[in-house]
Amino acid sequence: MAGMSRALRYLKITLDGDVSEGLSSPYWFSRQRLRFWDLVELLQRAKTRSNLSCLWMVVKNNGLGWSQIEELHLHLDELAQLGKRTLIFLEEADNKDYYLACGFEEIRLAPAASLGLIGLRSELIFLGDLLKWAGVNPQIIQVGDYKSAAEIFTRHNMSEASREMLDSILEDFQGRLVERIARRRSVEGAQAQNWIDQGPYTSKRALELGLVDGICYEDEIEEELERGETPLKRLPSRKVLRREGWLRRRATWRRPQIALVVVEGLIQRGRSGRGLGRLTAGSDSVRKALRRAREAKRVKAVVLRVNSPGGSALASDLIWREVALTDGQKPVIVTFGGEAASGGYYLAVGARHIYAMPGTLTGSIGVVGGKFNIMGLLRALRVERDFVEKGAHSGLNSPMQDFDQEEQALVRELSESAYRDFLERVAQGRDLNLETVERLARGRIWTGKQARERGLVDALGGLTDAIQKAREAAEISTRRFRLVQYVERRGLWDLLPLPRFQAPDAELWTTLRWRIR
Repeated sequence: MAGMSRALRYLKITLDGDVSEGLSSPYWFSRQRLRFWDLVELLQRAKTRSNLSCLWMVVKNNGLGWSQIEELHLHLDELAQLGKRTLIFLEEADNKDYYLACGFEEIRLAPAASLGLIGLRSELIFLGDLLKWAGVNPQIIQVGDYKSAAEIFTRHNMSEASREMLDSILEDFQGRLVERIARRRSVEGAQAQNWIDQGPYTSKRALELGLVDGICYEDEIEEELERGETPLKRLPSRKVLRREGWLRRRATWRRPQIALVVVEGLIQRGRSGRGLGRLTAGSDSVRKALRRAREAKRVKAVVLRVNSPGGSALASDLIWREVALTDGQKPVIVTFGGEAASGGYYLAVGARHIYAMPGTLTGSIGVVGGKFNIMGLLRALRVERDFVEKGAHSGLNSPMQDFDQEEQALVRELSESAYRDFLERVAQGRDLNLETVERLARGRIWTGKQARERGLVDALGGLTDAIQKAREAAEISTRRFRLVQYVERRGLWDLLPLPRFQAPDAELWTTLRWRIR
């Protein structure tokens, strides 16, 4: 009937497991996990729907990272400013869950749940004494005082540099946790810190202290929304995220595009995939996606989303080259997710602008690598070896002998050369002198906030900020444009165990399994 207003709606989002940055699998037929971009898009569209009055999130298993939570907080704050109700229900809550919850106006907790607000802690296990006892001798080369990834294999405790770095990171994270709690619960920072020091809490105690706004079950919230004083109808998230149909895509194919390319997981040579339960970013796959975006006429800019701890030095350098080539023709804007460390940071400095969230683990400009000599373990098991060799250093990669003095010097030289290349890439990309970069490097990891203060990134922000920056850099003046993820997709043929005929790879960086982490 004309003049009748549309029924008010609520949007329910359920978090239950990992959240990937892009397509979680390269295969066409794979079932996809929830993408972080889907969450961002849901919140973006919730802002513009006049009939949507409430956003409700149910957290069963929080697969978000700290920096992803910070990005969601930005959108949740905007929703609150627009007068839209935001509500979260926690089945159980630890530090990270409660940090997420403090982005919502109302927090509800399950009756039998506990609130594990106890503060942050970084705890490492060191295997140095165990490996020595087992007869395994780590042969590790570390360039950079703070490049501590391999210390768990060589020491029995943290080095002073590692302790200093971790303490600085935790202090930054803890400060933001306290600040967010104080802001949302309308208390002083000292009170928020006191709550943390006195945790954990039962649901009843959390309610008494004002840490949560209610205790209930999930179905009770649903009943409250749908049968309360102002009944709301549920708006299915699939309708909010409904993709354009074939006819609409055909009608709008002339719109300018911004390409989204995702680098997620351990960086390695070859094709992207999943190894040992985690995603890997293959240099061939990422470079192919960047080339396709660079060559596509409708693509006016590229947004590169990086969420990686690093990996292969060679693979990172190959991707860096493709990023630089692409940025020479079209703007490449980088946005960091939870971490952009070492190789993940290396490949990004070829772009013209970098965004990070305050909690993004950033930098780690350094090199570490080597091998493990397991001959002592084999001898304890009554295993011996023999060999024939042709070449003074043919045993360099052997896991059954140490580096000799000359080999140690050679490997050190290669490591320091890779480190110098890393420094030069950063100096060139960030417009800094080498002395400044050297002070910021040495393998040290910074938070995004610290990295911004030191010029390692250009601004604090997330995906939507990077997309807007790409639009401005490409001078896209039309109101509408298309964000398209460029990714290598594969089919059933790629899963078949067919032999791959390829010449042996004799490159030292590969055979030694060097990693930038």
